Amino acid sequence: MIKVSATNLESYRRYINERISLDTLIDSILRRFEPNDKMIKGTKFHEMLQSEDPAPYKEFFSQDCITAARNFMDYRSPLFEIKVRRTYETKRGLVSLTGMADQIIGNKIVEIKTTYSPIQYDTYSDSLQWRVYCDVFQVPEVQYNVFEFKDTLASDFKNCAFFNFFAPKNNHKKVSEWVANYTDFLYLVGLENALEVQL
Repeated sequence: MIKVSATNLESYRRYINERISLDTLIDSILRRFEPNDKMIKGTKFHEMLQSEDPAPYKEFFSQDCITAARNFMDYRSPLFEIKVRRTYETKRGLVSLTGMADQIIGNKIVEIKTTYSPIQYDTYSDSLQWRVYCDVFQVPEVQYNVFEFKDTLASDFKNCAFFNFFAPKNNHKKVSEWVANYTDFLYLVGLENALEVQL
């Protein structure tokens, strides 16, 4: 069975919208990349926010940053990094779509985002990720907590924003169409049997 992640679908959408190249998309699908400084810092920031003890992260973030960022979190729900799969029928057969939620609070998913450029609403509203998560996790709402850093050396964020997105009525149909089109793309470029796309 072919497996697809929310990240795969979002990369495919960006390729369709001419935001990334074909080579970049294929490298992403086959995981042919090394984490860069931005990705590493973002991972550390996630870990700090999800940790019971943030003290070890003072090496990477100031105390003011740690305190302010954690004050935006809702720690009544310790459900972090939750993975869910949902199966979709396509003309190519069944496809497994995976979502990995940063946090689940009741019937809402919270995603933590870091950026190194000015926060723009369209960057997040246009994304397929929240639509996929609404469908895969069968929740009505996804909230993005976005933290803007000046650069990867900055020990504190300079700005933050919070965006809430709600599943439209036709969401399952739209997500199913993206899954089907992405699967067709895998066959078109001969990646349907690659280990990275097989469950």
